[in-house]
Amino acid sequence: MARYYSLAIILVFGLIIAGCGGGGGGGNSLKITPSSVTLNIGVTQTFSATEPVEWRVQEINGGTITSGGVYTAPNVAGTYHVVATSKTNPSRFATATVFVVAPNGVQVVIDPSNVALRPGGKVIFYSNVPVTWKIQETNGGTIVPLNDTSAEYTAPSRNGDYHVIGTSKADPTKSGIANVFVDSDLPPPPPPG
Repeated sequence: MARYYSLAIILVFGLIIAGCGGGGGGGNSLKITPSSVTLNIGVTQTFSATEPVEWRVQEINGGTITSGGVYTAPNVAGTYHVVATSKTNPSRFATATVFVVAPNGVQVVIDPSNVALRPGGKVIFYSNVPVTWKIQETNGGTIVPLNDTSAEYTAPSRNGDYHVIGTSKADPTKSGIANVFVDSDLPPPPPPG
C-alpha cells in the first residue's frame, strides 16, 4: 500500500512540475529578435518581440533603448542585455545579449567634402558613421545636428574658408572634414520650383 501512495505522490509532483513550465511551447513563448548581436560602440540596433513589450537595458550604463525597441550601444565595450517584458503578463520576459566592441580602423567620410556658399547659405552635410559635429573656426557659421549622421550648416556673414568637422562617436580619435568656401560674389541659388 505504501508503494502505491509513493507512486501517486510522484505522479502528482510530476504533473505539477509539468504544469509550471515557464511560458514555453505553442504561442505562449515571448521571443526577441535578434536574440544576440555584436555592435560597435555607439551604434543602434532595432529589436522586435513576438508580442507588445516594455523594453529596458539590464545593466546601468549599458546603453539605451526606446519604447519602440531601438537600442543604442554605450561608449564602453562589454556584454549587455536587452530585456523585453510582456505588457499583458509581466511575469513573462525574454533577454537578448548585446556584445559591444570597439571598432578598428573607423574612417569618417563627410559629404559633400567641398562646398561653396554665399553668406547665410545653407547645406546639409552627411557622414558615413555617427559623429559629433563642430566648426573649426570661431564665427565660422552654425551647425545643427539633424541626427547622428547629418547636420545642417549655415554659412557666416563674412567671406572666407571654413571647415566642418565630424568626429566619430565610436572612436573620438577619428574625424572627417569638409571645406566650405564662403563668397558673396557667388551667384545666388536658383529659385525653388
